[in-house]
Amino acid sequence: MTDQPIAACSLPGPELMVRIQQWSQVVQRATSREIRGGRIISTYPRDPALVEELGRLIAAEADCCSFMKFEVTELADKVLVEVEVPEEMNFVLAAMFGMVTEEITVGSS
Repeated sequence: MTDQPIAACSLPGPELMVRIQQWSQVVQRATSREIRGGRIISTYPRDPALVEELGRLIAAEADCCSFMKFEVTELADKVLVEVEVPEEMNFVLAAMFGMVTEEITVGSS
């Protein structure tokens, strides 16, 4: 047995689509996104309403997608959000952030 979280989203289909739409609206506000070692790091302007929405969405993900790991760093002029999922769940990042990770793009060698 392992202590790893189950790599599956517990949201039913309609709620999942709403959540993806919510993320889509937020990630459009990112000033940059990059892939580093299978993680997506997004930079956002330091806007209080946006930071609040990011916090709400990240908290909601903890309830339904415990396999996702988020790290938020608030700086004076920007907010960095790093998200990482197990390799087999890279498609989640693609759906939420409109990006694919190197593993999906390149495939396994």
